[in-house]
Amino acid sequence: MEMVGFYVLAKNLALVVTTALRKLSAMILLPVYSRLAERNVQELRRKTFKVRAILLVLSLPPLWFLIIGGQFVIDILYDERYQQTGWMVQLLSVSAIAIVVRVTLGPILLAVGDSFRHMIDTAIRVGLYAICMAVGMWFGAIPGFLIGIAVAEWLSYVVLLVLIHPYGVFLPLLDLAVFISTLIVVGIALISNSYY
Repeated sequence: MEMVGFYVLAKNLALVVTTALRKLSAMILLPVYSRLAERNVQELRRKTFKVRAILLVLSLPPLWFLIIGGQFVIDILYDERYQQTGWMVQLLSVSAIAIVVRVTLGPILLAVGDSFRHMIDTAIRVGLYAICMAVGMWFGAIPGFLIGIAVAEWLSYVVLLVLIHPYGVFLPLLDLAVFISTLIVVGIALISNSYY
């Protein structure tokens, strides 16, 4: 139960950004994408790049900070009883990056009226979560469970890319920039943790 408490605390810290972004997505992104979907594909692609780039620039730095300084944040905000929460914040922030990318991209399916692909996306994502968390828990207990969550999020992002492919709104350079910069941040986190 103590470990569950640590997990809930870490999850709440790591998902602050994604929770806000989900609300923004429901209120703003879906209507914006719906209006754009009525125009030609090139305009949809251009405007999608602009909207997603702005949201990613605002959302990613706080998560990168938590990936690198999750333990530091826990040490400042909580006493020594919560020491084990830092690494959880870091791992869950890595999975939150994938959530942020998905949240800025996922509304396009509903915007263009493709509820069937949206349903497939949701079903596959649930399946990936169940499989990855179970496998992670089997091989690595709680750390494996959290790694399973991160793997499920990143795999579900790949599934979403396949599903939105017919609409021509995949922005490989933008997503690649997010992926590479996140890998660099994770590398910095691993190095800094070895000296912590």
